[in-house]
Amino acid sequence: MQCADSKDIKKLIFEKILTQMTAKALEDLGVFRAKSEKELTREQKGEALRAINLITKKRDGRIKGRTVADGSVQKDLYEKSQTASPTISTDALLISLIVDAHEQRDVAVADVVAVYLKADMNDYTLLKFTGKSVDIMCKMNPKYEEYAIMESGRKLLYVQLLKALYGCVVSAYYGMNYSRGI
Repeated sequence: MQCADSKDIKKLIFEKILTQMTAKALEDLGVFRAKSEKELTREQKGEALRAINLITKKRDGRIKGRTVADGSVQKDLYEKSQTASPTISTDALLISLIVDAHEQRDVAVADVVAVYLKADMNDYTLLKFTGKSVDIMCKMNPKYEEYAIMESGRKLLYVQLLKALYGCVVSAYYGMNYSRGI
């Protein structure tokens, strides 16, 4: 068995795995709009959230990729009530299940697939793709080529989030409100 060098491994990751990530899904759902660097202030560029590509191996062996925002810089911009998504406690869930079983209730569980990506983002939030992620975005949709720039020796692509994206501090709020309206 021949061992691949690090260049081959990077090529595999960026050409095979990352192209299967959610960049196309984000594009199809209208999650963002490319922004010209010329229309952005220095402050807006500095506040842009980094796009992070996460890759995980599922229990069944499939590779799953996800693009998220690094919302850590947003944590002090909002009050807790603006960012909280109500989550049931484990104890409350178990009590509810016990009551349901005792009363022989029919119970259904539903998942709103990609709820964040369907919820409108009302806050002006910029996301920036860097490096190979820019290449992937431009390969997926050539219109991004005109927005891609070189800054401090690295490729950048700024996009405005139109929909909530996992990682943004207020996404839970928007996702929760969207799912209530379904």
